[in-house]
Amino acid sequence: MRTKEQCLELARSWAQNEYFNQSDRSELLSLLDSDKDDELFELFYKDLDFGTAGLRSIVGFGPNRMNIYNVTKAAFSLGKASLSKGGKSVAISYDSRHTSEEFSKKSAEILAKLGLDVFIVPRPTPTPLLSFFIRELKCSCGIMMTASHNPPDYNGFKAYWDDGAQLTPPNDQAVMKIFKETSWSELEFEAKRAGSIKVIDESTYDKYFSTMYKQHLRSKFIQEKNELLDIIYTPLHGVGGESAKRAFKELGFSKFSVLASQEKPDGDFPTTNYPNPEDPKALALAVESMVKNNAHLVIASDPDADRMGIAINDKETYYPTGNEIAYFLLYYKLLTLKEFGQLPKNAFIIRTIVTSRLQDKIAKHFNVEVHETLTGFKWICAGIEERKDLEYIFGSEESFGSLSHNGLRDKDGISSATLFAEMMLFYKAKNMKLKDLKDELFKLFGYHEERLVSLAYEGSSGLDKIRCIMDGMRLDGVHEISNLKAISVRDYQGLYEYNFAKSSQRKLSFQHTSNLLSFLYEDGLTVHVRPSGTEPKIKFYLQYQSPDYHKDSKMKAKIILERVTQAIKEYCDQA
Repeated sequence: MRTKEQCLELARSWAQNEYFNQSDRSELLSLLDSDKDDELFELFYKDLDFGTAGLRSIVGFGPNRMNIYNVTKAAFSLGKASLSKGGKSVAISYDSRHTSEEFSKKSAEILAKLGLDVFIVPRPTPTPLLSFFIRELKCSCGIMMTASHNPPDYNGFKAYWDDGAQLTPPNDQAVMKIFKETSWSELEFEAKRAGSIKVIDESTYDKYFSTMYKQHLRSKFIQEKNELLDIIYTPLHGVGGESAKRAFKELGFSKFSVLASQEKPDGDFPTTNYPNPEDPKALALAVESMVKNNAHLVIASDPDADRMGIAINDKETYYPTGNEIAYFLLYYKLLTLKEFGQLPKNAFIIRTIVTSRLQDKIAKHFNVEVHETLTGFKWICAGIEERKDLEYIFGSEESFGSLSHNGLRDKDGISSATLFAEMMLFYKAKNMKLKDLKDELFKLFGYHEERLVSLAYEGSSGLDKIRCIMDGMRLDGVHEISNLKAISVRDYQGLYEYNFAKSSQRKLSFQHTSNLLSFLYEDGLTVHVRPSGTEPKIKFYLQYQSPDYHKDSKMKAKIILERVTQAIKEYCDQA
């Protein structure tokens, strides 16, 4: 982190650098002449770096902001890294945010100038399709311009490699090294061989849908029973509407409608400032329509349509958590594959460390292997690529993202939505609710409950606060929380597990590191803690499990999780 004096010095150099537009430099000079040192500090105290999902920040002028200059340098860096590995082409897509198309076209321009052939989407397009396009068009890398579910003033640059997955080591490190070492003057170069820029044609879109539909083994059942399920879908002003309408129509869901007030792509997100399908507040208008029209189900996509949230019409609206959505889909898919005789003997599923362990018990029930990855969907996709000798079935993370087919390498909110609708229709035809399914799973595998405690700390002071909390927990070990004693802690940064009772340590079998701690406590509680890779937050993932399922086990879980939640908040307040 830069000091305030270093920030001032850097800001003055930016204000004098003729590489930047005069209007941007004039605004910066005005800021330098004002007494807004804190505002200037936030723009310049650090450079953007590749987090869980590439670059992401508030749009603005400065090294710590998303702007045309950082985007140009990021595209240049990705292109150079790709060319060094023999890369020849790149696919580029963008969502509905105001600067996304501008950033995409600038990226296309500089990548073509580097000599790469560019395939760019003709319109705002969901993230999962970009991953599919990279694989289908045999591109060497790819870019998705999106800030996912962040507020309107954000944007981001997601970088992909030739497998259609987001960058992982060593490729992300290679790109960031070039990014850090490239001067602005190096971006004004003469093209040696200008690559072509082509628009991705509709036939390539068609192939995505054809691939995705193959996961639906009950297509005839959908055609016969579709009128039993009334679905309201909202893209939350993002880019999912067109793809969702096509997919649901072609699969035969006749009672499917898009919420008109949130259908149009709009970077202002006028009806919801925080377009996050994890948050029931973002689904409020769709739920209101569901209740008014006596529909059965709301499906919401985030703005780039790689994740989905759900609301179900019941006596009280039921909002399944990301963990619940994942293990519902997993159980249903394995059940269906087994019924149709298509469950491979060498099948495997993959989940992140912070995702519900109920998945493990479901998988074991069907004799399916489970693989665990670091947090971030890029690690799930890396895990799929590493296990080509096995048959991939399902991958998921607790933050409402899953991949239910093998046609691409990113989470896919469109195909997950259609599979969820098929599952709902299946159980509705059996006169079962999803809460009945949850009861069935708990009776089979024991009671599981998860809770996310997410604490936001903005700006540079927030970054310091999050570091302080992580350092404190790593240092003192948090041996006890709310009268529960810790059995062991796993540190995924140091890649070791320490057993408190035995005072012993063992190495963890992970190739890569992550700033994540996992504490295993008595009474079936596990607490994972990590800084968010996409937002200024620290996240605590609470997981409780009991071999029993009855009223007392549910009450015990509620008491423990509420006590631990309060203890975590008090710990962070004092850090």
